Amino acid sequence: MSSGATAERAPETADALVGVLVANGVDSLFVMPGDAFPVLEAIARREAAGAACPRVVTCLHEVVALAAAHGHFMVSGRPQACLFHVDVGLQMAGGMLHNAQRGRAGVVIFSGRTPMTVDGSLRGGRVVDVHWMQDRLDLAGVVRGYVKWSYDLSRAEILPHVVQRAFQVAASDPAGPVYVSLLRELLLEPAAAVEPLAPERYRPPAPGVPASESLERVADLIVAAERPVALAGYVGRSAAGFHALTAFADAAAVPVIVRPDRANMSSDSPMYAGPDGGSLLADADLVLLLDVDVPYVPAFQRLRPGATVVQIDIDPLKPEIPLWGFPVDVALAGNTAAALRLLRELVEERRTPRQEDRLRRRHAELALSNGRQRDEWRAAAAAAATETPIAVEYLSSRVADIVDDETIVVDDSTTARAVVARYLPTRVPGSYFGPSGSSMGWGSGAAIGAKLAAPEKTVINLNAEGNFVSGVPEAALWSARRAGAPVLTVVYDNAQYAAIRYGMLHEYGEGAAAQAGFRDLDLSPTPDLVRIAEACGAYGERVTEPAEIGPALRRALDAVAGGDSAVLDVVVAAP
Repeated sequence: MSSGATAERAPETADALVGVLVANGVDSLFVMPGDAFPVLEAIARREAAGAACPRVVTCLHEVVALAAAHGHFMVSGRPQACLFHVDVGLQMAGGMLHNAQRGRAGVVIFSGRTPMTVDGSLRGGRVVDVHWMQDRLDLAGVVRGYVKWSYDLSRAEILPHVVQRAFQVAASDPAGPVYVSLLRELLLEPAAAVEPLAPERYRPPAPGVPASESLERVADLIVAAERPVALAGYVGRSAAGFHALTAFADAAAVPVIVRPDRANMSSDSPMYAGPDGGSLLADADLVLLLDVDVPYVPAFQRLRPGATVVQIDIDPLKPEIPLWGFPVDVALAGNTAAALRLLRELVEERRTPRQEDRLRRRHAELALSNGRQRDEWRAAAAAAATETPIAVEYLSSRVADIVDDETIVVDDSTTARAVVARYLPTRVPGSYFGPSGSSMGWGSGAAIGAKLAAPEKTVINLNAEGNFVSGVPEAALWSARRAGAPVLTVVYDNAQYAAIRYGMLHEYGEGAAAQAGFRDLDLSPTPDLVRIAEACGAYGERVTEPAEIGPALRRALDAVAGGDSAVLDVVVAAP
């Protein structure tokens, strides 16, 4: 009988690992298979026995797998797991690891580690020449700069402690990816010595709330301010944050500029100022930075001299960003949702009748001006209803028409994101997500993860054509089909690397590259995205006329409702 024969086997360490995954709420294991295949065998055994186990989401590329785990966490709030192949798999996932770190996505990443035995003395030892080629001095060094914590697991007895800690660290605010390497010989060891832990005793710690005297000071600043403004980055990572910010802004008459990374507050609120904010920031005498990484770009925006800046953030120092450098007068660390609830109460308690009267007037003025701004956005979209190539404003407004409270939008449209955010409604928590990081190719995989986390929702993936191709569309569409996770993708196709074009125009103006028509940034003719979609069993359609957008969206939604993904390649005007 060969060493691989499948007679009845005693439980192995891989079985214990799967048990820890189940205990920690992992319903999806995103896999690009490799040396850690004993984990797949353990899952198959559990399935055959009718025991609970994660669903294996087989992926054709690590970019899709890690982006999908990121997307799942955004929606569910529960870290999921990835299983990759030694150093090469980790490196293939590199760009998405950057996005997971910057997006504070709790993900537990496992990879195999090159077997340590060479003489056949242990099961799982080296059996092919590539095992020598994949041996690395510091495997965790591949990811160390991008994870919160890492561990090279070498003994079965400590597996429950190591993996439980991985989930605890990944989920703790600020959340983020963690890494555990798995030795194959270890996974194949008998699991008799492995004792499970009680996950409820290893939950993430509850984030603290800023001290009451600090919040009282901030409340006094708010009620005394004449032109306050708030900037929100990822307050909406929780439903509590979304509701707390919406209620605070309305009660304190503070307009909120929202960064397009999360649905941070209700777009129906009269205090919702959208992604731009006009002159609100430049005119403000009090600026509230609420869970925001990059509040403004000093090269283009300046605060009013003498403006007071207050920061409330779960991660105020941002040590993973080596140079941050934004001036802050009052910095508070803690749970922003809880702080905003308390601030709302304090503002209502501490304002004088005169201040309350001023607040009411400001609320009415802001409601009027923000309403006018939205009317202007709608008018700009309507005015572009016949333009070709299709205007980004018009396409975004038509997409907004099909977004209801049962829709999740994953927005990876890059240079279009600021325009998209003007039109898309965010009436409920968890309805809109952006990548936060800058690695291309995130949207398609993230949308799959979002759909798996909320299968009852319609998931729309907005993508730029460069991002769509960087996201390995064949792999993404294949995985979506296999996993039963249909997604509607709308590609904003301007056939160029527009973000790089912006940078060159800023630095060189009408330089040589501009005179040459930026030919090195021109992506035309773009790949035939319709045929790529069709090759993967998805519905595909190219849209070139504004009047075609509505009918095309309806056909695409019908395809998704029928269980197939859909890709609309929409030719849009260059920015």
